[in-house]
Amino acid sequence: MITHRRSPPGIFLALMVLAACNSKADDVCENVAACEEGGSSELVQSCQDGAKALEQAAKAGGCGGAYDDYYACADSSFTCEGATASFPGCDERRRSLDACLNASAASNACGELTRRTAACRTVDGGSGTAALSACTATSECAARCYLDDVADPWAPRPDELSKAASCAASCPR
Repeated sequence: MITHRRSPPGIFLALMVLAACNSKADDVCENVAACEEGGSSELVQSCQDGAKALEQAAKAGGCGGAYDDYYACADSSFTCEGATASFPGCDERRRSLDACLNASAASNACGELTRRTAACRTVDGGSGTAALSACTATSECAARCYLDDVADPWAPRPDELSKAASCAASCPR
């Protein structure tokens, strides 16, 4: 005789709680990966890592609310046309996040990369004090990829550049 055991209700509840633990950014990353690369777990992880680093930079620069607003919109407005992900209606929230990150650029990865490479500009006669370029969610994330993956910003190795480029490809668009 075959008997069926029912799972304790706690297991079902625990699984539901774990499923609910994904952040809006995690969900956006999963959706983008599913749309653009058939659910590539590598793209999902890279995107989620970039989003977490961006969240830390946003919160450190006083932009946590703008970050949350953008990803909430991106999560609820996600569309996939062919292999292209988009977030219609989220442009203003993205501009707000970018403006906030730009205002706090001196204290985030954009500013750090500018400071660490300032001496490079003095070698060719530059002043070494170039103004920060616009620091957007994309450029902050890409700067963080570069800083994390390249040991010496003056002399990056090809494998480091490749790793940084791969990371930057998953930065918010």
